[in-house]
Amino acid sequence: MVPFTKIGMASALMGVALYLPMKFLDFSVFDTSRVIPLLLLTGTAALAGSAVYLALTWAFNVEEIELFYKLVRKLRPRASQQDIAVAAPETQHSNYTP
Repeated sequence: MVPFTKIGMASALMGVALYLPMKFLDFSVFDTSRVIPLLLLTGTAALAGSAVYLALTWAFNVEEIELFYKLVRKLRPRASQQDIAVAAPETQHSNYTP
């Protein structure tokens, strides 16, 4: 498949993954007449849709999503050598035997 088709299929399924939880949670869980529950509903649906989209683009081997993954890897903080040394101190062995 061409990348455009893969991205289109992932986007369509993401739309379903956004719509279904939004309708279900709006009907049964959140009272969207208030601002905070509406924001929680929107955030929940957005997280579900984003997760589905990223999973599908990974499953479809969409090459363009690798740019996003590389960006995330670059932005992720790395442990310095000093942090590693503090986290795992060397054990000292003694020759003491009782």
